[in-house]
Amino acid sequence: MLPSGDTSLLAIGVAIAVGVGAFVVYLFVLRPARHPLQSLPGPQPTSILLGNAAFSQRLWTAASPFPHPQLHWLQAHGGIYHFRFLLFERIAVADPDALKHILVTNAANYERGPVARALLSDYTGGIGLLSAEEPTHSAQRKLLQPHFATNPLKSYVTTVFVPRTMRIVTALLSDTTANHVDMDELLATLTLDMIAIAAFGYDLSASSPHTVMIADAFRTLNAPPSLLFALGTTYAPWLPRMLPSGRRRAAAQAVLKRTVDAIIEQRTAASPQPSDASPLPRDMLAHMLDAGVPLDDARVHVMTFLLAGSDTTRNTLSWVLAMLATHPDVLARAADEATAAIHLASKRDTAASSSPLTWDSLGELPYLTAVIQETMRLYPTVIHVAPRTCVADDWIPRVDGSPVYLPKGCGVHISVAAIHRNPQSWTRPEEFLPERFVDGTELSAQDQAQRGDNRTHSFFYLPFSAGPKNCIGHRFALTEMQVVLALLLHHLTFTLAPTADLAPKFTGVTLKPTRLALVVARRQPAACT
Repeated sequence: MLPSGDTSLLAIGVAIAVGVGAFVVYLFVLRPARHPLQSLPGPQPTSILLGNAAFSQRLWTAASPFPHPQLHWLQAHGGIYHFRFLLFERIAVADPDALKHILVTNAANYERGPVARALLSDYTGGIGLLSAEEPTHSAQRKLLQPHFATNPLKSYVTTVFVPRTMRIVTALLSDTTANHVDMDELLATLTLDMIAIAAFGYDLSASSPHTVMIADAFRTLNAPPSLLFALGTTYAPWLPRMLPSGRRRAAAQAVLKRTVDAIIEQRTAASPQPSDASPLPRDMLAHMLDAGVPLDDARVHVMTFLLAGSDTTRNTLSWVLAMLATHPDVLARAADEATAAIHLASKRDTAASSSPLTWDSLGELPYLTAVIQETMRLYPTVIHVAPRTCVADDWIPRVDGSPVYLPKGCGVHISVAAIHRNPQSWTRPEEFLPERFVDGTELSAQDQAQRGDNRTHSFFYLPFSAGPKNCIGHRFALTEMQVVLALLLHHLTFTLAPTADLAPKFTGVTLKPTRLALVVARRQPAACT
């Protein structure tokens, strides 16, 4: 017989073990089984602890290519389905009526989730458009919106986008032989250069060591964060600082912070007045300083524009060139259209006629614009909308008329990549067919018929999200891409180099080709009259 003291200890140990076991059974068996979302279809968890969280690692293989498993789950379970991420119950939404409700009609009830807000706040160094909620978000958006209005964009075409792109074109044309070019790096330099001018009037030289340091900082911040880092940023802020990846990110943020702070200090010390003779529009920083925005807030907004604006545009341009290099018929048609627009611009009797492209020229590029749109359908650089959390119990509508109950605290996942390839919404969804984005074409009509009720692309196509939290710079990005591509295609032709690897690679924030190595040669344009 055990001594009474040992018996007591044994009883305590057994009680603790039973209690822990009961808690584990409740946490992993009873609680999920009784959750209201269990009535929805969905994939079975692949792990007791992780649920379906393995998909978040973005490891695509030949057996499970991009954008699976989300596309497979969408096809198997429909427009709203249930899955488990770690211990958290989630729904994935692709139903267009539900998306409209969540992103637009009742957007106030669907805040960005805590992990997304923490990561995005860490990414930009503070609370900005990517991480703010109401009423802060609306106030920030109202402050920044004028920078993306039509008049500044018109000016950017001829003063920033055209001359900066022509620098790249001239460099590529300087060698008359076909070159194997790492276009991804070239586009990174170009987009960062243009964003820096628009954000704070800073001219980055491609040969400057300072530019190299900034580019390295960008690469570090765009590296995929580990699950441990993401959860630590949200629930244990001290943890990321102990991780090697966290220390690297902190060092990269310090580089960008010092750069932005130095420029802000120069601008505030000099108090420069805008020159009427300057061809450049006023940059974002100038607008904010004029409005009396606190310097810490101004830094966050500039960092947001720099980080979000350059990387997304650069990767979309990379995908467009990848598609054109593998579809020579599309490349030829887009190049001929660009050449025609440039010739027409040269004949216009306007003050801006010295520029090969003007704002008016962009309306003459419907096919090239469709190429960009179709590329963003197949390879959206931001593959999912920032996860949302339901603030209060809600019923979300579906196309079939049957609403779905969503309890307070439920997470909402929106896979843009899966929505863009849903065979119920798109004709031949896996094919690169720009004509689907040209009004009046047979393919455009087939897509609308595929969806029923002749629905347009709204809420079937979300490259810039939708609603009050959509991408504030989407017109800036599209204009920039139109100019860059039109000038590149007018002067140059592109084919894949043997070392190219177009497998999608998730960088932590955006999607890019693994290696965009292209053979670049001088183009002999078709005659234009």
